[in-house]
Parts: sequence; structure tokens; C-alpha cells
Amino acid sequence: MRYFYKVVKNYIIITSVDAFLLCGLTIYINATPDVSIVEILIVPLIFAINIVLAILFRFTLQRKKWATVLFINSIIAVIVFHLFFKLWFYYYDYKNFKEYFFTINGKKYELNIDRRDTSYTFYELFDGSSVSFKEGKYTYKKDSIILVDDSKHLLVFNNKLKGYDSLGVSINLSKER
Repeated sequence: MRYFYKVVKNYIIITSVDAFLLCGLTIYINATPDVSIVEILIVPLIFAINIVLAILFRFTLQRKKWATVLFINSIIAVIVFHLFFKLWFYYYDYKNFKEYFFTINGKKYELNIDRRDTSYTFYELFDGSSVSFKEGKYTYKKDSIILVDDSKHLLVFNNKLKGYDSLGVSINLSKER
């Protein structure tokens, strides 16, 4: 039983260090969705480093409990890193973009407002893909967002899009797809 507690204690230490380093790396590189391919490189690397260390501890240093901890950690660390990477991108999108969704005549659309600059884009949504069809700049005025492009001024106020006269007085916007 004492061996079990030592393994658990060592596992908590190694997992905490791993999580701290991996989360710190993600935050340090300020990963953006366009570099998410790096996950394909880092996940096998994390697994391989833990397995190599487990073998090293088991056969050369004769540290069986550390080898067990590192072997278990090789699986758990990969899962933790993958989950943290996904959460990071949710946070990145939340911090940098404001999205509204609406449906007109059975077609689904998205209004994406980029908080990093003053641009916005309208997308038509399809199953698994989207096509942009209108872009421009926006400004905030009190509790409204004014969307401006070359030909039109639109207004987002109280989760309604106003200014598309051909579609009616206002279009209800939602924050859910």
C-alpha cells in the first residue's frame, strides 16, 4: 500500500510539472488556430519523451516506481495537452471574435466581428464549410455596432441587424449556431 501512495505522489508531481510546462508553452507561443498543426508534432514528442524517460528510469537507474509514473504520464500528458490546446483555441476565439448567427429563407449566415482590428465579415454557412460574401469595417457607438462597407451602412443593436431593407425591418441575431 505504501508503494501505491509513493507512485500516486510521484505521479501528481510529474503531471503537475508536465501540465505547467505544456500550458506555459501554449501561452508563450500565443498559438493561433492557423498553427494548430503543431499539435500533430508535439503530441507524439510528449509521448516519446515520457516513454524514453520511463525506459531510462526502469533499466538504467533501477527506479521502478518512477518508470511506472512516466509510462502512465505518457498517456495522460498527451490527453491533457490535447484538451488544453482545444480550450486555448476556444479562449482565443472568444477573446478575438464576436459572432452572430442568423437564418434567412432556410440559409444560415454568420456575422464575424474581429476584435483585433475593426473589420467584420459575413459568411454563408454550409455543412462543414463557409463562404464570405461581405466585408467591411465597424465602429462602436454607445451600445450599437455600425457596420460600414463601400455601399451600405448596417446597424447591430439589441441582437438585431438593421439596414437590409430588402429583407425586412430587422433580422434577429443569435449567439448560437
